[in-house]
Amino acid sequence: MPSQGGAPTQLTSHGGFAPEPSRDGKFIYYAKGRDLPGIWRVPVDGGEETKILDAPPAAGWAYFVVAEKGIYYADEPNRVDLGIYFYDFKTRGSSAVRLFDRFGSEGAPGLSISPNGRYALYTTLAPPAVSVMLVDNFRY
Repeated sequence: MPSQGGAPTQLTSHGGFAPEPSRDGKFIYYAKGRDLPGIWRVPVDGGEETKILDAPPAAGWAYFVVAEKGIYYADEPNRVDLGIYFYDFKTRGSSAVRLFDRFGSEGAPGLSISPNGRYALYTTLAPPAVSVMLVDNFRY
């Protein structure tokens, strides 16, 4: 719904949830479904939906954060190198930021990056409970 009021505008046509606005306010980034991997985007005024990334995996739909210069997200490419990655809007490439032994809690939101990019807060499923971890000196 426009901030000035008026009728709501449908932005997605085949599902979408866990929306994150871009820092410039031009796009909405979102997951398509709980069983579908990837991050999509659509202009805030409506328009074509575009798949930006094939990650995070389907169970990691809540593990992405839109920043000014890109997207931080959790991934496990080829079932190795589990961790936080950064997708750069300018280069359209991804790189590992921090790798972990364990990461995530399926179905629960679990990744937050401080506005200055220095800290990452994430959940991890470690027996026998879920924990919240703060990473100091997190800088990309």
